[in-house]
Amino acid sequence: YNNLKETIEKYNSAVRGETKDEFREKPSKKEFKMTGPYYAVEVESAVHMTKGGVAANEKAEVLNENNKIVPGLYAAGEVTNSSAAYSAAVVFGRIAGESAAEYINK
Repeated sequence: YNNLKETIEKYNSAVRGETKDEFREKPSKKEFKMTGPYYAVEVESAVHMTKGGVAANEKAEVLNENNKIVPGLYAAGEVTNSSAAYSAAVVFGRIAGESAAEYINK
């Protein structure tokens, strides 16, 4: 928590022109809000990727060979037919979870 707080304070200081931005020639123009909620995950780099897999739509619903939704089946990440990066797996993982919860609660 303290590292995040310190990083945000440094970033905002650079946005205000009080200090030099450590990572950019021109600092961003918008300050990062100090209030959350914020979510974090530890990430380690790796070189891997799967090509192919099942097709899924924007709600992470799995599609069959006729592009019809398979009710109650959701997918995200490397099991899907995208070659998306880690962030897309996280985003669609959350969407898949939300979609599955909505399906179950119907």
